[in-house]
Amino acid sequence: MSTMFPRTSPLDGERCWKEWFQSGSSLSKVSKKLADEGIVSPKTQKPYTIMSIKYWAWKWALMEENYDEAFDYVRQRFATEGRIFTEDEWRRSLVENAKWVFQYSPIKINEFIEKRGLQNYT
Repeated sequence: MSTMFPRTSPLDGERCWKEWFQSGSSLSKVSKKLADEGIVSPKTQKPYTIMSIKYWAWKWALMEENYDEAFDYVRQRFATEGRIFTEDEWRRSLVENAKWVFQYSPIKINEFIEKRGLQNYT
């Protein structure tokens, strides 16, 4: 298990990411789709919240082995809207969302930035 991502969940971050970007769905639509398939929070037996879906989706995307695939989904989604999503925008988005996923822990954020060769955008 990665020390950078110690939490686990029955929610599949890869699936959340793909549903979110591939289909162009909103996070609330992803939550509804998962719930319609019986994928709900085991603790509450209610649909996953949009923040939970966003968290696990970004957690998946932030893993180095998933960067290229996650970036491809985002670029393709923006392309359907006639917009080019650049590598620089992607890198900024990684750092911004790493701060959120790592709950603004300076140690984890700096480790992530250093390990991935990024910079701390302000």
